Amino acid sequence: MRWLVCGLAALGLVESAAAADYFDDSYLRGAEVYQPGTPFYQRWAGVYAGGQLSYSIGTFELGQGTESLVSYILRNTAIQGDVIGWTALPQSDTTGVGFGGFIGYNAQWDNALLGVEFNYSHLRLRDDASDSLSRSFINNAQAPPNHTFTYDITVAAAATVALTDLATFRARAGWIYDNLMPYGFFGLAVARANVMRSASVSGTLHDLDNIAGPPTTDSGLVFTPGSITQGQSGVFAFGYALGTGVEYALMQSLFLRGEWEWVAFPSIKDTKVHLNTVRTAIGFKF
Repeated sequence: MRWLVCGLAALGLVESAAAADYFDDSYLRGAEVYQPGTPFYQRWAGVYAGGQLSYSIGTFELGQGTESLVSYILRNTAIQGDVIGWTALPQSDTTGVGFGGFIGYNAQWDNALLGVEFNYSHLRLRDDASDSLSRSFINNAQAPPNHTFTYDITVAAAATVALTDLATFRARAGWIYDNLMPYGFFGLAVARANVMRSASVSGTLHDLDNIAGPPTTDSGLVFTPGSITQGQSGVFAFGYALGTGVEYALMQSLFLRGEWEWVAFPSIKDTKVHLNTVRTAIGFKF
């Protein structure tokens, strides 16, 4: 009986140890299959917003910046078509800085991301130029028979274009690598600018007479159609934008951004403007 009791007691101890091992093992297995918090890349979807700083290089094609003014000065004259295409002003580049913010929404499918964004920057980007161009040409549209009209014309022009605000409405697409998300975008661009420009046309008209005998030319008639100056603040211009960038998640809701953007405006009061802009930004995902 003594050995039987000892044997049963030993068996009980073994079963207790096995039971303890079972519960301990279950706890350990539970820790092994426990899922950590949602990774960064699974939280790119949703609403986001942030602030940014920018540096821009602007190309201002001022060559035709006073074309509409010259056309108005020469309205109802025979030489309007000969002169309005002159590029009296040069093309030039200028630089400026800006600051602003953005707000958008992302939708995500696995590693793919599509979104829309409104982006705004307040700028300090200004360019100005002044110059003149003189040419001689023949136009007999108003000349009497057997007469040749030669015009010596000078166009003097000046223009200043200052961009103050830039906004883009973008569609964008990205690809997610954990907490890194490169993206590309394109969309509509709207700018606000202050424009000041002036133009004047002057010259002489020479009449070559071939009626009888050798050709004779008069000393030149003064030809001064006039001048005009125009200034306007808050001019709105429309164009398009495209670019690329990358975002890096610092925390679940906080990210850094770096991007490059190219914007084109076909005409800001006869001036074509192209912008190359780099930005750095910090954003928050809601």
